[in-house]
Amino acid sequence: MIPVLDAPTNSTNVKLTSISKLPIVTTTNININKPTNVSASIKKYTRSQCWRDVSPSEPHFNIGLIIDSTSIKDRHASTINNPATRCDLTALVVLDSTNSIRELVEEWLESNKVAKDVDDIDFIGQGKEGYEKMLRSDSIHAVYIIVPPSSQKEYVLQALRAKKHVLVDDPISTSLPEFMEELECAKKNGKFIQTTAMFVHQYRVQRFMNHVLQDDKFGRITEADASIQLNCNDAEKVGIELPLRKEDGCIRVLGRFCVLVSTMFFNRVGSYAESARVKSWKYGAQGEIVSADCTVKFTNNRQLNFYVAYIQSATRQAIELKATSRYATMNDFVIEHPDGLATYRVYDRKAHKDGNANVLDCDSFDVGMGVGQERTLWRTFVRLGHQIDNNGGWEDSETIAECKELTDVALQMKKILLALMESIEKQGEEIPVEGFIDN
Repeated sequence: MIPVLDAPTNSTNVKLTSISKLPIVTTTNININKPTNVSASIKKYTRSQCWRDVSPSEPHFNIGLIIDSTSIKDRHASTINNPATRCDLTALVVLDSTNSIRELVEEWLESNKVAKDVDDIDFIGQGKEGYEKMLRSDSIHAVYIIVPPSSQKEYVLQALRAKKHVLVDDPISTSLPEFMEELECAKKNGKFIQTTAMFVHQYRVQRFMNHVLQDDKFGRITEADASIQLNCNDAEKVGIELPLRKEDGCIRVLGRFCVLVSTMFFNRVGSYAESARVKSWKYGAQGEIVSADCTVKFTNNRQLNFYVAYIQSATRQAIELKATSRYATMNDFVIEHPDGLATYRVYDRKAHKDGNANVLDCDSFDVGMGVGQERTLWRTFVRLGHQIDNNGGWEDSETIAECKELTDVALQMKKILLALMESIEKQGEEIPVEGFIDN
């Protein structure tokens, strides 16, 4: 089953489900017929644990890591061994040849702040021979692959054929044909494959999505508006480095998050991408796209509008969902807020009668982030891989509904990004999105 959020026990105004409980829920009623100096708001508070994870079992994965060189910095690898990840880094392979591999691995672990001593790693290998030896180990459950995109497929397919789950570092989104080939190999071998981009903000978005979709008063979702304006100094937080290169264009790096979140919503209500268009864009010094205004049309008359840009001022990020009765906003939906809070707001579109008054309702949710998005990435990856194992593969079952949903969304996201890039090549034409393929 796809996890849902527990409803706050002391509130009749809000229906929110998740594996996390909400510390504070505020509901405000605004009487638009009264002067602003008259008190017209009522606040209700619900206090409980800020985070709780409920699962029938506590799966655990031993992780094997393959890196191109020890010069690589990776924020996801930094949290593998942290508490609550359900992971343990037990093997590491470096593709670069060197005579002092142990010392370099020790330095790499320290520079990436990995909570693991080099003496506690069961296996340290080099090159393709070391990788093959690591894959032969029955104690390794999954492999995290951090290599250049040009050689990713080779190592991914090798790991899947060795019956290992695979997580792939994916700063600019892997190509669709390669991902399709890797997915077919995963299904054939009964293992799970996904990219890091699909997990970065999944926990917060899942909570937001559950609230909106389970709000009986929300109405039919018709439109999503998203915006990410990233300060260049925050580049590493989305998996790229300065100076920007041509392949670091904001549509692939930032736009994919807008597409991902919106597609997750629309997928839940049975809508899929039909066409995509880039209405305007600008290039930087290296030929990279530094700003873009885009539209994606979905079936059932739904639409995504998003604007992405690299800027010099403070980073700003928000998404708004519009429905027939209400609209909802979420801030910090990609890069988590420094204090760990996620902010949701749900508003009525029109006033409704309450006796003789016209009233607008607003629900506000400021909720803690629990274990944090990087640790949640590993927990979710382990949980989904465990689901595939328990199901005996990808055979249709409610057990792997979450795995299939995430994979469907990943495929749609890549197809939309390809259509957007083609739109730029064709000077802003509206481009059909390749037909959705059901898993």
